Amino acid sequence: MKTSTALVLLFIPALAFSQNNGSNKISVDTVKYSFTIPEVINATSLLPQFKSNRNKSALEKINSDLKKYFIATSMILDSAKFIQDLLDMNGVKTVEEYKQLLKDNPEIGKDDESERFAIEYMSENFVNISVSRDLIPYGGQLMHYYNSLCYDLKTGKRLTFKDFFNITNETLAELIKSDGYSIDEDYELNDSLRFRKIERPNDQINIVINYVLPNISEPEILCTDFYFNKVNNDVHLRFRYACSGPSPEFYGITTKKLSKYAVYPEFGNSPFKGSGKRGIGIGIGFWNSRCEGC
Repeated sequence: MKTSTALVLLFIPALAFSQNNGSNKISVDTVKYSFTIPEVINATSLLPQFKSNRNKSALEKINSDLKKYFIATSMILDSAKFIQDLLDMNGVKTVEEYKQLLKDNPEIGKDDESERFAIEYMSENFVNISVSRDLIPYGGQLMHYYNSLCYDLKTGKRLTFKDFFNITNETLAELIKSDGYSIDEDYELNDSLRFRKIERPNDQINIVINYVLPNISEPEILCTDFYFNKVNNDVHLRFRYACSGPSPEFYGITTKKLSKYAVYPEFGNSPFKGSGKRGIGIGIGFWNSRCEGC
């Protein structure tokens, strides 16, 4: 079996984002990675990669972990497994057999998939990056997938919900019902319409809130993720549906309302020093799965 695989790594010189913390300035470059098997797959991703004169080992740890969540780099990290899974899924033994399968069945491998990232929030302490993927299966409906990644900039550690707040699902749900807001999934709306106070909490809303909030004891059970976003001079905690479906976002609340439950110092009673806004200075990568001419 002859397999032709091309891996391309390019650095894009444009600066994507910077956080100036005195001598510890952090910059973010958008880096392009491509994974190609001619006539089979052509995947391209644009990743954020962090640079600084300090905490280099922590940033290297973050940069390495980020590669697990992007299409092209996740394939590069374990290309042998990706190829074998592709062959097994389609019931063939070689790449050449798979190429012939594509020729005989043009509808196979015509899924369209795009991905993008945004720096949701960045401070001298941590960074919150979101990775969103939209998948349109051939002849199917649009599906959304989402990961929110929080990293400690001093250690490189991946931060979980428990690293920020010590609160139960029930208490968090009640606070969102009383002091939070719902987020309309229609991105064409302006912010005054997208973010709406929950005016009449009822049993159904309670069920919905308990469903979409992260299960703090067993977070892998529910398909939700959390992220932080700065609004004016305040930081908000928001939740987003992470697995698939037409409703990528649900609820949010200002972190000021959660200060008594905060275990991360930045979200206690001290002033906020972070910055960042979704989508500012962020590259967008597109991947057309196994399509001819990509």
